[in-house]
This record gives sequence, structure tokens and C-alpha cells, in this order.
Amino acid sequence: DSARVHIGSKVELTETTSNKTVKYQLVEPNEANPLASKISIASPVGSAILGHKLGDEVKVKTPKGQQVYKIIQTS
Repeated sequence: DSARVHIGSKVELTETTSNKTVKYQLVEPNEANPLASKISIASPVGSAILGHKLGDEVKVKTPKGQQVYKIIQTS
């Protein structure tokens, strides 16, 4: 299903509390490079959004507590 987030997907997320928008590409753990916006499927955000689709709201447990991200774009 190409609409779902998978390895290699480029996603744009909005953190629902702050309305801050971030863009990531989901990659294998050995390819992760946060400075290049490439996050691992094993990371908290990566594992949470994997398999979800455009418009989904996803809860992510982070060191700062739980955050909710909405998937606003995927390719």
C-alpha cells in the first residue's frame, strides 16, 4: 500500500500541541542520520509512524513525554 509509511518514505509531520512541522525520511537503522533528516525505523518516531497513512495521528513516547504527531504529507 503506497499510501502507508514504509522504509524510504518521506513524511511531513505536525506535532499537534506546538503545531511545529518536521520532515523526515524513514530509513534502516544503519542509514540513520538525524542531521540529514533521516530517521531510523527503530527510533521512537520512526517506529510509531511506520505503517500509518496520511492524516493519521500517532502517539509517540519521547524523553520529553508523550507527543502526538499528525501525518500531513507522505511520498
